[in-house]
Amino acid sequence: MLIISIAEELRDEEFVTNRLLRNPSDMAAVFKRYYGDKIATQFNSLMREHLVLAAQLVKAAKAGNSQAAAEIEKKWYANADELAAFLSSINPYWSKSALTK
Repeated sequence: MLIISIAEELRDEEFVTNRLLRNPSDMAAVFKRYYGDKIATQFNSLMREHLVLAAQLVKAAKAGNSQAAAEIEKKWYANADELAAFLSSINPYWSKSALTK
């Protein structure tokens, strides 16, 4: 929904962004039950960064700023790799290779 809001310059972009950025903390609350505070906090940070970078990437692409989009895309993929490594480190059933396909 956020991609559509950004691409179409809809008035709900701020609302949709705020709602989307609640998801990592909602998910982290579940992680906290099983993995504790430290893991939940780290997950929240990585996932939030992933979503923020995705929004920045869409905005840069929409603006036609290919250089900025390329730089953000590299950061986005690096964050995804970090997130996959993190998840595979906390649960042996989540392989990094499967998470990065």
